[in-house]
Amino acid sequence: MRTILFISFLLLLWCGFSSFESTSVRPNGWYYVIDMEHDSLSADPIVTVKDFARIKLDSVSDSNEDNMAYRILGVLDDSHKTTWADATEKSIGKHIGFLFNGVILTAPYVNCKIESGKFFIATDKAYDMKLLYQQILQEAGCKSEFGFTDEVGQGDALLELPHSFVYTVRGKPPTQ
Repeated sequence: MRTILFISFLLLLWCGFSSFESTSVRPNGWYYVIDMEHDSLSADPIVTVKDFARIKLDSVSDSNEDNMAYRILGVLDDSHKTTWADATEKSIGKHIGFLFNGVILTAPYVNCKIESGKFFIATDKAYDMKLLYQQILQEAGCKSEFGFTDEVGQGDALLELPHSFVYTVRGKPPTQ
């Protein structure tokens, strides 16, 4: 009898604890980085990929090797540019991180307030940036690169980022 009660108690505990599985998933987007060493991010995103107005897949030649390095350039919709400006101002001298599917892909060091709503995503991780670009386009429902023109129709000038938004993946800020 005691054995049956004990087994019933264990079964009840197991069922109870298994129902506490975490099904919450953080939205894909930009977050405040709380601790670089432990990849700790803020609970709520600064902006999510659904706040992206336009993105573009860009490529640059890797000077060390004969391959191309890819990055995603983007701009937020008008309603989130103020949020981005406030967040980048708050993060001067710190990192912000881009989280996608539960992985921090990049954590750039912020040198100044960015009022334009512009950003870029690049990573040194073995990540397929072309696939990421397609996934973001699909999730965000934003315009792709074909919509990028500046005020005088010159193309990519809209997404030229200020040099003060320095890219680093991990670690200390770059030396001047």
